Amino acid sequence: MNLVIPEYMQGDIARDGERLLSRSSWCQAVHNFKGTLAEKPCVIHLSRNRVNLMTAIVAVSAKGGRNLLPPDNKRTTVEWLRNQYPGAFTVGEPGENTAQSSDELSVDVVVPTSTSNSRQNSIKTGAASPLLLDPEAEAVVAHTSGSTGTPKAVSKTWKSVYQTAISTIKQLVHPVVEGPVELVATVPAQHMFGLETTIMIALMGKGILQPGKPFFPADIARNLEATHQPAVFITTPVHLIACLRSGVQFPPVARIISATAPLDVALAKQVESRFGCDLWEIYGCTEGGSLATRRTALETTWNMLPHFTISAEENLAQVMSPGFTAPIAVPDRIEVASATQFSLLGRNDDLINIGGKRGSIAGLEAQLLNIPGVDDVKLIEVNHRLKGLAVSSALSERELLIQFARQIDPVFVPRKLKIVNRIPRNDTGKVLLKEVLRLLETSAS
Repeated sequence: MNLVIPEYMQGDIARDGERLLSRSSWCQAVHNFKGTLAEKPCVIHLSRNRVNLMTAIVAVSAKGGRNLLPPDNKRTTVEWLRNQYPGAFTVGEPGENTAQSSDELSVDVVVPTSTSNSRQNSIKTGAASPLLLDPEAEAVVAHTSGSTGTPKAVSKTWKSVYQTAISTIKQLVHPVVEGPVELVATVPAQHMFGLETTIMIALMGKGILQPGKPFFPADIARNLEATHQPAVFITTPVHLIACLRSGVQFPPVARIISATAPLDVALAKQVESRFGCDLWEIYGCTEGGSLATRRTALETTWNMLPHFTISAEENLAQVMSPGFTAPIAVPDRIEVASATQFSLLGRNDDLINIGGKRGSIAGLEAQLLNIPGVDDVKLIEVNHRLKGLAVSSALSERELLIQFARQIDPVFVPRKLKIVNRIPRNDTGKVLLKEVLRLLETSAS
C-alpha cells in the first residue's frame, strides 16, 4: 500500500508572512519539479528554505532517486558527499552560503519557489494528482554530524519517518491542540530532528510550515508573532539559552520542543516561565530518529514514543520498533527502568580516566558553567589530560583556572583552558571537535 501525499488537498501547507501556500498548489509544484528531473537522480539537498526542501525531497523520491541530507552546508562536506556518491548533484536556492565562511557555495540545480496565495484572496485551484510513495522505499539518507569524525550515512524509509511523525504528533501536538499548528523552527530540516518535526508533520496535514530558520532571539520573536494558528516552537538548548539571556519579549506559544542535547531542570523551568508554555524534550539519534520524550521541568525519566521499546545488556542499550529492520544501538549510557522508560546517564564517550581517577566531562563542564561570568565551555581529553575552550568576558584564563581548581580534584584541572569568542558549533548546537582542536593549537584567541 502506497503513502498518499498530500492527504488533505484543501488545506494549507506553508505560510510566509501573510502569504499562504495551499496543499494543492504545493502538490502541483512537486509535479512540476519532478518533471525536470532525470530518472533516479541522486541529490545533495542544500535548501535552507523548508518548503523548497520539502518540494525537492518528495519530487526526487517520486522519481525513484536518492535524497542525501548533509550534516551541514560546508564546502568540504559537500565535496565529501560528491566523492561518496558519484553522480550526485546539489539542489537548493541560488548563492547558498556556507555556515563557517562567506564563500558562496553554488548549487547545480535551483529548486523553484512554490507560489503562495495571499491570505486575503487565497486561490483555490483544482486538486493536483496525488503523489504516491512506496512506504518501504528509501525516503532520505541522513548523515551524522561528524562532530567527532567522519559523518555516517543512515538510510531511512518513508514508513520509518512517517511512523515517527505520527507518534510525535500524538505525544506532543494533539494534547495541546487538535487542529493544525504553525511550525516555527531554528533547526535545519536536513537534521533528523528537524525533518521529523517540521517537514513530516506538514506533509501529514497536521502543521503549517514557516519556510525560514530564525537564528537570533529577535528574529525568533518576529516569526512567532507572525503566526495565525497555535505555534509550536522547535529548537535546541543553544537557542533557548540565547533567548533567555536576551532582553527580547516572546509571545506565548502552544508548546516548545527541544532536542540535540539534554536540558537541566532549572533551565527548563526558566524557559516555561519565559514563553508561557510546556517545554518537552525529544531524545533520539540519527540512526533511530526521535525515540523518547519528557517534560523536563517535571521529570528526569524519558518515556519511549508509541511503538518503540528499549532494552539493555551490560553497557549496550538498544531500541526496537516495527519500522526498524534491526535493533538500533543507542550511543549513550542508559539505565533502563522498563521497556518504555529509561534514565540518561551520559554519553558513552563522556567518561574519562585520568591518573587512575574516573570523571565525567559533562559533569566538569557543568561545574565550569556554574562559575559566574562563564557563558559557554567545551572540554576534551587529549593524551590523558584535559584541555578546553571557554567563553567569558569577565574572567581571564588564569582567573578561571584558579576558580575551577578550587572545586575539583587536581588531576582534572585542564592543562589549557583558552578564552574564545564562541565555541564552534553546527546548526543544531553540536560542538565541532576538529574546530575545537584547531583553536587549541593556535596561540591567539
